[in-house]
Amino acid sequence: LSETQAWSVDGSQLALSDAAGEQLLAFTSARVPEDPTIAPWRLSRVIGSDGSVSRAVEGGDAVVRFLPGGRVAGRSGCGPLLGSYTTNGTTVEVTGLESRLADCTGELRTQAEQLVATLPEVTDFSLRPAGLSLADGTGATRLAFVPEIPLGQRTWTPTEVMDGEG
Repeated sequence: LSETQAWSVDGSQLALSDAAGEQLLAFTSARVPEDPTIAPWRLSRVIGSDGSVSRAVEGGDAVVRFLPGGRVAGRSGCGPLLGSYTTNGTTVEVTGLESRLADCTGELRTQAEQLVATLPEVTDFSLRPAGLSLADGTGATRLAFVPEIPLGQRTWTPTEVMDGEG
């Protein structure tokens, strides 16, 4: 890494090179298991049923965790939320969701209400290194999340290490 002077990306491949342009390291983008329990998820977007997209309110602190054993817990941005979920492949059903919407007003409260109302409407999920998407029965993405844990700018898996002779 200390000899790296340049980098390039081609599709899902990252290459690090030295000053002479010789490739030192090669990486491929990380694969993420289809398991929503792998991280807590910070809300990044709310997509209305009409297709309108809203960014998460700055400092809103809306985080959802899908806990092993079928419980969903977190914060709506206005208070705690708790419910149950089941998955089958990439389908998900959130039931019994309860949340106390307290201590907030304005756009933060609107976002919290949207999150609490939308979670029970989702039927499918997809995971990528960039985050979690939840879609409704029509296939439309309704909620988008990013991992709450720091993954760096990108997560890469090494595939080759080159020595001085290539």
